Order: sequence, then C-alpha cells, then structure tokens
Amino acid sequence: DPALTELARRARLVVTVEDGLAAGGAGARTGQAIAEAGVARRTVSLGLPTQFLSHGTIADVRSAAGVTAADLARRIVEECAGLGAAVADEVPVRAPR
Repeated sequence: DPALTELARRARLVVTVEDGLAAGGAGARTGQAIAEAGVARRTVSLGLPTQFLSHGTIADVRSAAGVTAADLARRIVEECAGLGAAVADEVPVRAPR
C-alpha cells in the first residue's frame, strides 16, 4: 500500500501489533513492503511468539506471552529510546482508517 510506505518515510520507527502470531503476519508484510520501496526504517512486529502457549483465558495467555497492553507499551517506549531521545518528543504517525 503506497500510503503505508509514505507514512513510513515520515517516521523513524514502524511498529505493528498483531492480534495473533508476530511472525508471518501483517507486520512482516508491512516491513517487507517498506523495504521493497527502498525506505530504510526500523520495523518491529509485536504479537504472540511462535511457541506452544499454555491454555487459559485470553488475558492469561497474553500475560504469559508478554503481550498485554502494558507490555506492548513498554516495548514501544524501549524501541523509541533505542532511536534516541528526540523520537520521544515526536508526534506518532497513525495509518488512515
């Protein structure tokens, strides 16, 4: 999608959050499209790991896998910190709905 590529050009970090497995999902495809367009950006896809997870409620599984809202927020802040302090002051770019 050209709109996603254009958004990536304006950002220093692209984060996708999967509602399932992180590997092979929309985040992987987004990263591939961005790279194919020649846009060099750090891309991170967050979601469930590709391993057997114990049974439980959705909340229990997300907590055990480290993908609760708080876990995701912490990872995104850590990724931003890795880019340098200035990125924390930037306004996030959201994809059109």
